[in-house]
Amino acid sequence: MGKTDFKSVDEYIASQPAAVQDTLARVRSTIRKAVPGAREVISYKMPTYTLNGGRLLYFAVWKRHYSIYAATEEVVAAFRDELAGYEVDKGTIRFPLSEPVPVKLIGRIAKLRAKEVAAREKLPAVYFEDEFPNAGGLISYGSSLAEVYRQMGLYAGKILKGAKPSELPVEQPTKFRMAINLKTATTLGVAVPPTLLATADEVIE
Repeated sequence: MGKTDFKSVDEYIASQPAAVQDTLARVRSTIRKAVPGAREVISYKMPTYTLNGGRLLYFAVWKRHYSIYAATEEVVAAFRDELAGYEVDKGTIRFPLSEPVPVKLIGRIAKLRAKEVAAREKLPAVYFEDEFPNAGGLISYGSSLAEVYRQMGLYAGKILKGAKPSELPVEQPTKFRMAINLKTATTLGVAVPPTLLATADEVIE
């Protein structure tokens, strides 16, 4: 019988067959990127993510698939079409190891779970992407992704024209966006100051 008393997610992944380690590493990085504030631990002998003390999701690998334990009613309803090609049962979503990791889908599931946890615990939270308040989160504040992609395009253009990457200056985001979901604020009992509303780029009512 294989080892089961893992102390960390690194140890869990390293203990698996070499052929699946890259897949698990990608699943892990997708979850961490989607919810940077989540805490990573081992629970029930598998990688587990918590947010402000609330259980976010788990994942584990099996012989022919890996499972993500995050299939709440809201998740299944929100991603019904995207999940149609996967086996979903009793809170579990099974992804075949033979297929590419659906990075975007797993990231969106993790973000929705973060919103669910925050709502259940009635915890006001500030996120870094507009997608969160649009999905029911309270507030987001972060660099404009459209502006970041524009800067990336400009950098790529300069390199294609012969510029050396090592000689190009490092640039920081200069444009930031704030979105506020007033419906969520009401649910959480949070009074949003008028001055904050006035500076928001998007107010969801």
